[in-house]
Amino acid sequence: MSSTAREATITVFVAAVLLNYPWEMAQSVLYAPMGSAAEASWRCFVASLGDAAMILVVFAVGWVTYRDAMWFRRRSAGRLAYTISIGVLFGILVELWGLADGRWQYGESMPRVPMLEIGVVPLLQMPILAPLTFWATARWMDRRDAAPPDVPKSRR
Repeated sequence: MSSTAREATITVFVAAVLLNYPWEMAQSVLYAPMGSAAEASWRCFVASLGDAAMILVVFAVGWVTYRDAMWFRRRSAGRLAYTISIGVLFGILVELWGLADGRWQYGESMPRVPMLEIGVVPLLQMPILAPLTFWATARWMDRRDAAPPDVPKSRR
């Protein structure tokens, strides 16, 4: 793995955690109580790590599909559709699994998708935050690449 690919992988993961943790915290009020504030915060943090892992899978599949670790930097409608589609699929599968396994329960205020009976808010999470993660990573890498050449790479 090249240093650029390694940097992209790490940046995608960190950006995904940073974007998913606030989403997890915000939507936590739509679930059945999760214990104390500290317990809920921890559960949301762990969930954001899982979200970041799923986004890394989207990244890896894109890398293989497009034969380029930097595939997300070449924005196109097709690549956006790929990211959103995989996000919807992950959203459905994870919610169905979590509910069936008893890992979480919705509160009465959680809006649900008819027939699937999964939460709308968690279903929207991946299709919104995966593209946003790739956009933020691309933007960060674009800014780093645009830094003057006299700036040491470690400070870019």
